[in-house]
Amino acid sequence: MPEQIIDKKTCWECQLCGNCCRGIILTKNKSISVEKDGQPVCKFLDDDNRCVNYNDRPFICCLYPFVIDLSKIVDEKGTARPRKAFELENLRIHDECPGYGKGKRIYANKNIQRKLEKLGEKFAYDLKAVFEKKKDVNELM
Repeated sequence: MPEQIIDKKTCWECQLCGNCCRGIILTKNKSISVEKDGQPVCKFLDDDNRCVNYNDRPFICCLYPFVIDLSKIVDEKGTARPRKAFELENLRIHDECPGYGKGKRIYANKNIQRKLEKLGEKFAYDLKAVFEKKKDVNELM
């Protein structure tokens, strides 16, 4: 999917279309997709385009349509700053999402900013746990 840099004019609002739940959805190196009407869809997507696992959905689902730039996790001095990757100036957005260009400007939407901040905190906490246990970083996704 094409990705765009988020700037001060970028708008987005979820359209509840369920398009983000279509296709092969991978999490922790396994697929959570099933086949419905001959197409792969997330196994948690119901007939009303709602997630039946919304409160416990995988990290990738919480982040969509935003994309983190993993190179932003480490600063110029080589220090890990995982929460920095979730700051708006370091994110990208999928422009094929039907909500792209609609709704409030992302920079003016405090709800989206709080959501991303919480995701950044969770990611930093989980990343620390992965390193302490000497596990594979890909297990976070």
